[in-house]
Amino acid sequence: MRVSEGSPRRLLIVDVEGPDVEALLSICDEQSIAVYFATLRGVAEVLGQTTHGCVRDGVQVDYSLPEEAVSKIVSFCQGVGVEGVLTVNEFLTPVVAQVCHRLRLPGNDPLLARSARNKIEMWERFGSSGMARPKTWIVENEDDVSELMSSECLEYPVVVKPCENAGSTGVSVAFNRQEILDCFRRAKKLNESGPYSDWLDNRVLVQEYLTGPEYSVESVTRDGHTEHVCVTEKVTTGNEFRVDLGLGVPASLDDTTRKSIQEQATKAVEAVGIRNGVSHTEVKVGPSGDCTVVEVAARIAGGRIAWLVRNALGVDLWQACIDVAMGKSVEVAATSHGYSAARFIVSDSPGRLVKLTNVPEVGGSVSEVQIRRGPGQEITVDGSSSGRIGHFIVNGNDRDQVTQEADSLLSRILVEVA
Repeated sequence: MRVSEGSPRRLLIVDVEGPDVEALLSICDEQSIAVYFATLRGVAEVLGQTTHGCVRDGVQVDYSLPEEAVSKIVSFCQGVGVEGVLTVNEFLTPVVAQVCHRLRLPGNDPLLARSARNKIEMWERFGSSGMARPKTWIVENEDDVSELMSSECLEYPVVVKPCENAGSTGVSVAFNRQEILDCFRRAKKLNESGPYSDWLDNRVLVQEYLTGPEYSVESVTRDGHTEHVCVTEKVTTGNEFRVDLGLGVPASLDDTTRKSIQEQATKAVEAVGIRNGVSHTEVKVGPSGDCTVVEVAARIAGGRIAWLVRNALGVDLWQACIDVAMGKSVEVAATSHGYSAARFIVSDSPGRLVKLTNVPEVGGSVSEVQIRRGPGQEITVDGSSSGRIGHFIVNGNDRDQVTQEADSLLSRILVEVA
């Protein structure tokens, strides 16, 4: 289909769930971009639930059959004259890469797209690119785990993670031999119950535990050229599940460390074939200042990082997603120089939520408060982002002041679980 001059730009979003999609649709409303979608759900159901006038139509696809899904999306896009395709769903980034390749639209390398999802392929790509990477052992069954434990090659603690899940689901830390098998079983179980479990790689990685603080790099790549928007700092727990308790933008770093982190992020982006889009790279900085990339994702960051980036730096990562997908130039230079911190409300123990008290309210430096779980709902402590009860965001011009206020507000919140 040929798009007539003066008609609205046309964008297809693969999967229409989540807060980032809402942010994308709000931009499309403002800029009169016609939005189409590809979804597991019925098209009529999605259209009936949306409040965004930009949403025009969609196509229902079965992502358990990736090749068939790609062909169906391509045919739909050709029919409506789509000019850009994107997703914020990490599971579906390889599908989008294939769709963009067939439509000759800006996208990522279709031959490498799976390596931005599959942690084994990612680890192999890092190695072939000459990057530092954690020691890794790949196990498929309990016999492999037993053989690994008896080999005496492990130094504890070790990280155990499923090959293709997301949002820290199934990731845990084993502090001794007895715990590895439990962590393996948990990773396998959660991988088999994911939203796309019928085509996920069900292998498990046992990795060297890297000491030192963890950061993430938020980047935008267009036509193979990567610009780094910021480095995000993290506050995590130290138990068997590494749960993010807080995030802050921008990270407080000396120039040498920041440059080193960003250099490794650039290598990671290139290694997994990210050529067009927003990416999120997780990096560990060792005691001697050495930087090791843990993972990279070909999507916008979760955990409200996009909101922190907009609050602190004035950079809109959702706008960047749209512009890159539609072949437009992208501006990622900071227009403000504040600091924004998110704190996540979690429980120390699983159970049924009884009461949540002393939750801060929106006002002053607190720009956002969101509670995801109410009394009577089940609370998990499995390390995944789904275990969060809620979060709040604090903004200001001074990092130390914002951090102190955020930590103080978090310490007052009482979580009562039965």
